[in-house]
Amino acid sequence: GKPKHTLRGAHASGDEISSISFSTDNITMLTRCSDHTLKVWDMRKLKDPVKVLEDLPNHANETQAAWSPDGGLFFTGVSAEKNEKSGSLVFFEKSSLQMVKRVGMPSTPVAMTWHPKTNQIMVGCGTAKEGQCHVLYDPTVSERGALLCMARAPRCKDPVDVNINPVIHNPHALPMYREDFRKRKRDDGKDLKDPKDTKKPEQQLFGPGVGGRMGTTGGTLLTQHLMKERGTIKESWMEEDCREAILRHEKKGEFTRAYDVTQPEPMYYKSDEEEEEDK
Repeated sequence: GKPKHTLRGAHASGDEISSISFSTDNITMLTRCSDHTLKVWDMRKLKDPVKVLEDLPNHANETQAAWSPDGGLFFTGVSAEKNEKSGSLVFFEKSSLQMVKRVGMPSTPVAMTWHPKTNQIMVGCGTAKEGQCHVLYDPTVSERGALLCMARAPRCKDPVDVNINPVIHNPHALPMYREDFRKRKRDDGKDLKDPKDTKKPEQQLFGPGVGGRMGTTGGTLLTQHLMKERGTIKESWMEEDCREAILRHEKKGEFTRAYDVTQPEPMYYKSDEEEEEDK
């Protein structure tokens, strides 16, 4: 349906209204605008504002205006100027429409609310780059909330506790440990061209030796290696005559040396013709 009230030209043309807030009596209304003003309106007479509060810088598009739980006070945030870092929170009395309190804030206050149960004010401050949340309270009036943290006694320092601030050193960040990756790449290229470093290991043979290479029959690889080093196994064994190899040992007397003393004279068979000739 159609709106019950329409308020045109509430603020200067082209300025953005950042907040609209109603009191608990549903009669008084607040409008906060980027024209640096806060206007108080009576919903029964919207032709003109009841009060125009000026000189309240507003450089944020979302600066709010809020009420106290009982509706006796209203407040809003004042933005920090360009050459300043701190803003403020201003409080006004509803009955007199006069400022009663100004509280400094470390940066521009934007969002704010007055909690009815804890009687504490939460304020969100900051800019587009950073932000903080602050809690305003009164030790005699506020309840719970931030008082639960502030009422606690500071923790007793344990003498055993040691405040250690470890320093982590990255060895690659030190100049003496830095590696020149371009030089390393060149060295890798040289290693690839080295025939000794890039030689592929020979694969293990199974079964009898092939082509003069040892197999795995008859013993372990260590045994075969020792036999090869001592000359027992030769890579040219396939080309060697086995008969000549045996006779070579016989000439040295290695096989008949034990029978030199006990060996009888050889007696050979003689034919009849040889016997007659001997006679």
